[in-house]
Amino acid sequence: MKLSLVSNLGKLFLFCLASMALFTACEPEDDDFFDFRPVDFFIDADNVIIDAGQSITYEDKSNNATSREWTFEGGSPATSTDISPSVTYAEEGTFLTFVTTTFADGSTQRRRLQVLVNPPVVANFSANPTALQRGNAVQFSNLTEGVGAIPAVLGAADTAIIHAWFIPGVTADTVFASNPSIVFPETGLYDVSLTVTRRSTGFVSTETKTEYIQTFDDPVTQSRSARFNRDGSAIFLALNEPTGAIAADLTSRLSLSAAGGGTVAITSAEKPAWSDNVIQLNVDPSAMTAGTDYTLSFSETGTFTVGSGSVVLPFSYGVTFLGESQDWALLNFASGGGNDPVMATLNGKSFTFDQDGVTFAADANVNLFIFNPGMGPLTQTYHTNASTYSMLITPGADAALSDIGDVGFELGWLGPNGTQYTFSQPVTDLRFVNGFGNPDFVPEGTLSDDGKTLTITKQGNRNQAVRISGILEDGISATGLMISHNAPEGGTVYVTASGR
Repeated sequence: MKLSLVSNLGKLFLFCLASMALFTACEPEDDDFFDFRPVDFFIDADNVIIDAGQSITYEDKSNNATSREWTFEGGSPATSTDISPSVTYAEEGTFLTFVTTTFADGSTQRRRLQVLVNPPVVANFSANPTALQRGNAVQFSNLTEGVGAIPAVLGAADTAIIHAWFIPGVTADTVFASNPSIVFPETGLYDVSLTVTRRSTGFVSTETKTEYIQTFDDPVTQSRSARFNRDGSAIFLALNEPTGAIAADLTSRLSLSAAGGGTVAITSAEKPAWSDNVIQLNVDPSAMTAGTDYTLSFSETGTFTVGSGSVVLPFSYGVTFLGESQDWALLNFASGGGNDPVMATLNGKSFTFDQDGVTFAADANVNLFIFNPGMGPLTQTYHTNASTYSMLITPGADAALSDIGDVGFELGWLGPNGTQYTFSQPVTDLRFVNGFGNPDFVPEGTLSDDGKTLTITKQGNRNQAVRISGILEDGISATGLMISHNAPEGGTVYVTASGR
């Protein structure tokens, strides 16, 4: 019996310990409640998960309360003594709200609430292409901000964010997808809307782009760039496919206007021998002012076609007239095997020209240089097919890459027929010379459709006088210009720049 009594007492003791532990675990933390009064102290909020820019309405529903003090981290207002304040949260983050309520008997209670503010949802998208022949598909890219990483394809579990696309006249119903591909079967102009909803908060953002997609009966093509040549006598308009025969009335469909008003006549149009994808638009440089910005534009959809029959889409290019002559940086890479950087000043602004991939440097006949004829001292720098030549132009503290006018290059000691020179950026305004004057030794070459590969069709002769020069179709990349070739022997390259 004694043993049984002891056993039962032990069980009773363990039960009491367990009960104490249970009730102790259920006590509110001191950080959340002080002297908690479950009968009198009631604090409410209509939401604690919102999106940036939204508001939360709090309410002190306590019994026998005489006053209260609210503090709102990240909210506006930051404090309040109202019974039911409305607080707006402009920025995303996790914030704490504190309230201290005073009761009629003089006692106080304090509570803490945690608020999660999501980043604002900003719907946005792009499409490729935005102009196309009917019956083809457009690939949409979801660029919405504030929803984290957007899956390329929505899975069954991706339900927290709703992406709803609607294209009147194309989609009878809403398309729920992150990055849809949609076929446009008819000719016309189409609006596109994307509505993005965060389900946890109900926040909705809609982006509508009016007349964003245009479809045609015929295939379409786009122009790539436009740039004055280096002496300002013409603008080279580059297209993405061969031009074919140029229409006699093309110049009447194009407009060249000055930033301050007025237009400049385009006197004629022709195809340069070195590219099937470029149209040379001739102008009178004396009718323009150096340093002035002009706009080359085309707006008559369907009136400009290329050799394949494709319709050229409307375009508008800003082009800067740099004058009939330019001052080019004089670069003498005489040390470090030709790979040491050289400083130069263009229109009072400093730049560092740093080339790499040069095999060696040697003295040159300065009269044969195209960009700096008769100026010196200059060196020729050589690179072989085993190395890639590169030129990095770094602006000084007083300059930017946009302060550069044109970036020019010239190639010498050319490879045999069929040699290809590959550029990291499209080039234009190619010129072919023989500095010794013999016309039989003037080289020839053609550019690829993308403007990045020059193929030698006539070497002319292999010496320092036979040269090909050109300029970049656009400004030099911040990562520099790269040139490589497949000639069996090394050749020379010289890259320089003018000021704007």
